[in-house]
Amino acid sequence: LEDCVHAIRSMLDRTPPDVRRGIEANGICLTGGIGNLKGLSTYLEESIGLPVLTVPSPELCVVRGLQKIIQNKTYYRRLTYSMLDEDYRWLR
Repeated sequence: LEDCVHAIRSMLDRTPPDVRRGIEANGICLTGGIGNLKGLSTYLEESIGLPVLTVPSPELCVVRGLQKIIQNKTYYRRLTYSMLDEDYRWLR
């Protein structure tokens, strides 16, 4: 768990200030099956100094998110890209 705390702190150090303010205001959300680990949110909250929340049914977050994307064509188009697109930032 110490490695996780170190990785979270490192990520926060590299996070742009405007995004970091949002994280500090809203906290971190635990998702995935590990979110069910008892006491994890408390440990992380005390170690990092930020609020940590566990979402309901964390093990289903990815599946539910994909379901929403697939069922909503407008949202799906907004999240997809073409590597041939000149506006694709990561190619620059």
